[in-house]
Amino acid sequence: MDDTSKTKIPNSLTDCAHAGSTLPDIPGIPEDAAFLSEDYFSRLVALERKRTERSGNPSLLMTIDLGKLSLNGNRAETIQKIRILLSSVLRETDVAGWYSSYSVIGVILCEIGDSDPTEAIEKISAKLKKGLSAQFERDFVDTIRIEFEYIKKEKKWKKPYSLLKLRTYEFEAPPAKESGFLFLLKSFLGKTIYLMLVDLLLIATAQLAGFWLLGGIPIEALSFYANACFLALAAYLVSLYIFDLYDIERVFSTEEIPFRVSLAAILPAIVSWVGFRIEPDWGYTHGLIAVQTGAGLFLLTGWRLLYRRIFQLSKNKIPTLIIGAGEKGKSALKLLSSPYSQFEVAGFLDDDPDKFTKPAGGAPPILGSTRNLFDVMTERCIKAVVVALEGNESARITRSLLEARLCGREVYDLPSLYEKMAGKVPVNDIEDRWLVSADGFHLISREYVQRIKRVFDFLFSGCMLVVCLPFLAATALAIKLDSPGPVFFRQTRVGRGGKPFILSKFRSMFTDAEARGAKWAEKKDPRVTRVGSVIRVTHLDELPQVWNIFVGDMSLIGPRPERPEFVKELEEKVPYYGVRHAVRPGLTGWAQIKYPYGASVEDSLRKLEYDLFYIKNMSILQDLKILLRTIGVVVTGKGAR
Repeated sequence: MDDTSKTKIPNSLTDCAHAGSTLPDIPGIPEDAAFLSEDYFSRLVALERKRTERSGNPSLLMTIDLGKLSLNGNRAETIQKIRILLSSVLRETDVAGWYSSYSVIGVILCEIGDSDPTEAIEKISAKLKKGLSAQFERDFVDTIRIEFEYIKKEKKWKKPYSLLKLRTYEFEAPPAKESGFLFLLKSFLGKTIYLMLVDLLLIATAQLAGFWLLGGIPIEALSFYANACFLALAAYLVSLYIFDLYDIERVFSTEEIPFRVSLAAILPAIVSWVGFRIEPDWGYTHGLIAVQTGAGLFLLTGWRLLYRRIFQLSKNKIPTLIIGAGEKGKSALKLLSSPYSQFEVAGFLDDDPDKFTKPAGGAPPILGSTRNLFDVMTERCIKAVVVALEGNESARITRSLLEARLCGREVYDLPSLYEKMAGKVPVNDIEDRWLVSADGFHLISREYVQRIKRVFDFLFSGCMLVVCLPFLAATALAIKLDSPGPVFFRQTRVGRGGKPFILSKFRSMFTDAEARGAKWAEKKDPRVTRVGSVIRVTHLDELPQVWNIFVGDMSLIGPRPERPEFVKELEEKVPYYGVRHAVRPGLTGWAQIKYPYGASVEDSLRKLEYDLFYIKNMSILQDLKILLRTIGVVVTGKGAR
């Protein structure tokens, strides 16, 4: 045992007051402290916890965050006043010391017995408030924060108390980087609805241009073609949505925009051609369709390039603060720094003094500790706060975040931030309690919605079996001619509730592909046949699974079913992997349209993040959205292997 542990503990704070500004012979205490050292006081707190465990008589731990008082120029005098004030409030058996970095005072209120802790706290708080107001300026008193913790064997009761009521903080609005007509135009057009309205205007212009150039149709005769125009407009909107051109959070490259707009123009052209065949009086000749498609392609491509340049790449962003500069903080920074992010990170807050240096690589600086939250928010005009702490936040930080939210600031934890920006749930950053209390999971809990989904699956799969019959026959013939072996490949997969079922696919590999056991698929996999490489890219190999949907083993939309061998491995290595078995597996799903083909444990973890987002937020409308987006994935070949 060291010398510190042998030092006599003062019987009361009154003894300390008579001893002067320092305690006698206690190593490690600054001259202006007049309290037990932080290390010494921490030991006393630990001993008090053990004592309460043995005796059953609880105690209170009071912490006093001095705020700006700890930075006062007359520090020793200020601390001495607080020490004397405490000696007049506390009892002989109570002990005071430094609780954190010589800026937070801790007081052990020993053996409160059967008395009401709330009443004791209110009395002590009232006395301290009165004494502090008499000793110090109001500005200094307002920065002091007091919290109480109930010390006993099981810390079931823990509630922070503030000396003062919640305050209203006035934040100055950040200066606008732009003003005038362009700024107003950006604000007006920065939403999907306005993007859609401009698209409608341009598509209608292309339609009128086609009629005028080829037919010289007078304005008064345009009502004759109204039905044809409305059909083309609707087809354009659906097609643009299918190819993600209404996802305003997604920024495409300059080369990708013309490609996607071109693909989006194909569906309206087909619809117009079919309309011409069904209703010849509409006057949709091949020349008219070509002119309208070309004009629409030109106008929409130019508009999308302009929108990308003005409204996506140069829009004003929300000043944001990240609490926590560890790995979680870096993960949040990476997410917030993407080109389409609406947030701009001003810096970090962290209580680790070793991190109080500017991070390498041009990352935002660490602006101080979490105690400086409101000072930094005011100085930097912060509008959003992201909590990315490595452990659970303290009661003090939680209280500060509550005040920030009540002052109109947006507060996000990592899971909610990822849900908002990336459409996924970060598996490594959630706990059982989060899954229990999080909003969502309505499709699981509402039986009638599941019935509607099953009826839709049954009807859709029945129609698909009839419509796709020619494709099924042609694919089966091609497989049979290309390589020896069966046409279909049947494999056991894990379905809802962990129940196994037999999944059918068109065979895309040689018959001896897994002679040495189950193996993840690879890029340019040598086990894939020539026909197999084609049907994998076009996803034709998945068509026989429509039968699995028809009989109820699968759903049209849901997490992809995995093999039992891989499920066993993944449940051991990937947190919450079993959650995906709460719903029927699907032919396509949110993970399939958001993430490339998965062929490893790491890929499975990433896809699970999207699967959890789908399970948490799934609805009939969400299924329809995924179904439309899947068409774009199939056409572009995204996600195939």
